[in-house]
Amino acid sequence: MSTRPQNKADRLGWITRVVPLDQLEQEVMNEARAIALMPRDSIVIGKAHRHMFYDKMGWTTEFTNTFIAHALFSNMHFEPDEFSLLRERGKVESMRDVIRARDERYKEYVEYFSTLFS
Repeated sequence: MSTRPQNKADRLGWITRVVPLDQLEQEVMNEARAIALMPRDSIVIGKAHRHMFYDKMGWTTEFTNTFIAHALFSNMHFEPDEFSLLRERGKVESMRDVIRARDERYKEYVEYFSTLFS
């Protein structure tokens, strides 16, 4: 067993490129830009095709659930009085502020439910 996780990841084929840490952010942004230029339909069709391959291999039990959940959750509509992490994220400086706002909103419910299970 290797004590260096990147060795195992490399053997499994999970590493496509290694870059110095000071170049990592730029490389990630380059990859993100390249992906963003791809037509959305091509990405969806590619994922569906890969899903069919996984199905033939018997790997798809959870993939179907994930595809459906993604479609449902990414198209959710929040009413103005409902809390949404994504909507609130754009209003504040950091995600910590969003988490604090969420925790404050649900504080009494968390306390109540924690008494039920203690």
